[in-house]
Amino acid sequence: MAAGHFAAQRAVLARAARSPGGTLWILGNAGAAGKVRWRPGDQVAAAQARSMFDRLCSHGYRAFAIGPTRPARCILHFDAASTQLMLVPGPATGWEDCDAAAWTASIDEAGSLLRSWVGALLSKPAAGMQQPRRDSQLRASREALAVLLRVLSPRQRQSLRESGCFMLVGGASGLRYRVRSEGAANIEQLDAHGDVAYRLRIAPACELALPGWLAMQALHLQDPETEYPFLSAAQVFPAKG
Repeated sequence: MAAGHFAAQRAVLARAARSPGGTLWILGNAGAAGKVRWRPGDQVAAAQARSMFDRLCSHGYRAFAIGPTRPARCILHFDAASTQLMLVPGPATGWEDCDAAAWTASIDEAGSLLRSWVGALLSKPAAGMQQPRRDSQLRASREALAVLLRVLSPRQRQSLRESGCFMLVGGASGLRYRVRSEGAANIEQLDAHGDVAYRLRIAPACELALPGWLAMQALHLQDPETEYPFLSAAQVFPAKG
């Protein structure tokens, strides 16, 4: 009886060693707002992650499960057995009621955001920025970059490093997109010949560092459940201009 009990204990410990637990990544203000981790059998930490998951999803966040060998997929319910979960904000509201001045203002704001992010990475903060705030921005950018690298495939990561953009296929439409790491309208939808048909600007509902913005776009566009709702908030621009 004792031998059987200890064998069962060893089996449980072996399964725990093979299962490192999970991490809930949360993209939010200034990039990555944080992460919640739990170990196998840690009911308290798992409950905290579940509570965060449910609360943010009720406020418009989308949840994705990140697999080591398969594309991320949209999920509706928290699963403590998943090793990598990610919560990302949805896009800003649609632009049906916006006039040209509002569009221009939004593009200027996005350009300012991108410039400030690049400046932070190069340790050249805007005039008057205090050291703690600069350190916080750098940390948030690094965390957001870690999130982005988990989202992209090896080929996409290589393309981003070498050319500053990456390709993806729409999860529902099958359309090809090129996502650039610069510019306000940074998503290019390609036609059958590989030429740019039009450009899209899809801004997040809250402030994100650039890597977080790219991760949000990639997750939404590659999932069949989220591609079309995400596109409904896009500003559409001509291929050139």
